[in-house]
Amino acid sequence: VSFHVKDKNVTVLQIPRDTYIGEEYTSTGKINALYASSHVEEYKGIEGLAQFIYDKLNIPIDHYATITMKGFRQVIDQIGGVEVDVPNPINLDGVELDPGKQVLNGDQAEKFVRQRHGEGYSNGDIDRLEMQRLFMASLVNKLLSTSKTQLVTMLPGLAKEMTTDMTVGDMASIGSEVLKLNSSNITF
Repeated sequence: VSFHVKDKNVTVLQIPRDTYIGEEYTSTGKINALYASSHVEEYKGIEGLAQFIYDKLNIPIDHYATITMKGFRQVIDQIGGVEVDVPNPINLDGVELDPGKQVLNGDQAEKFVRQRHGEGYSNGDIDRLEMQRLFMASLVNKLLSTSKTQLVTMLPGLAKEMTTDMTVGDMASIGSEVLKLNSSNITF
């Protein structure tokens, strides 16, 4: 995510998890394995992934943050769910979603963003990226309509589910600026 504070716009770049980077970096040669099992010490962990993206794609990473799936579900539940127009039926790990507009809770949202097989997913991860874009656009709209107070109260509990180089103050400051955005200024 690139947040241009001065210009008041956000650009989101998604890198498909199966992007081939070479077997000299991971046993599978895929970027998703870099985080946990890089053959190159400087590219291990989230810091290493950020460094790899800078070194190989020339995209500077000023800050990083990861969130566990537990934290992801927690955020969605704390904001009262996210309304999404589900395009295809989903059946993953016991969660079933029918097509149509609906408010997804944390468990449902997790399955929605993780689904990559089944009806409507003939392109696997590429289709999943599209569903993640759809979800993120809805999530952003929901967050933009959530009060700053509610978001700030979520941060301490959420911090336990995150790995980041930012302080809670940094996140609150960036979040405050993000809340001033118009969703039309966010590009995927």
